[in-house]
Amino acid sequence: KTPAPALNLSFDDLCSLTRTGEEIAQLLCCFQIKEVSGIHQTEALLGQAAGVFADSILSRQIISQDLARRESIRNTFIPELNIHLLHCRTTAVPHCRCAYIKLQTPFLIPGGTVKGAILLLAPQSDQNECVEVISQISMLLVEDKRFLQALQSGDVNEGRVLAEQTLVKYYQNLIIKRKGDGTL
Repeated sequence: KTPAPALNLSFDDLCSLTRTGEEIAQLLCCFQIKEVSGIHQTEALLGQAAGVFADSILSRQIISQDLARRESIRNTFIPELNIHLLHCRTTAVPHCRCAYIKLQTPFLIPGGTVKGAILLLAPQSDQNECVEVISQISMLLVEDKRFLQALQSGDVNEGRVLAEQTLVKYYQNLIIKRKGDGTL
């Protein structure tokens, strides 16, 4: 029997992989779909989104300001999908968060019809693991139409399963990449 190859992970690699795993677990545990009514413009959608993961009035204000700042840099509406991709870094959440905001009644903006929004929040940090985890959800949205279909139909379990499959695959590939020789 051949001995298992030695792992080539450094302490920094171990810490980074641990942070990534924690962020994936946190995102999946808090994953949700929220159906809302009475939204007729993007600003109101931003306000509603700010409250999804806020644990206080202050945190809601911080998230609202951070989302508005991000929206002012570049419009987050994706006309091909009829959704806003609301995303930012913020001091108001301790870990990655993901939700879908499903509008009971879509509204019109220049460029299309808004049917909902993906909300992706990453904690403000010098660490990039959070942004990488959030980016995987953004890519899933574009690469697998079943994900958006599950969210738009209100199927939180199917949405979570698809997100989990993508994030676990990403995590496994990250371990292999960090290890360097492609074996586990």
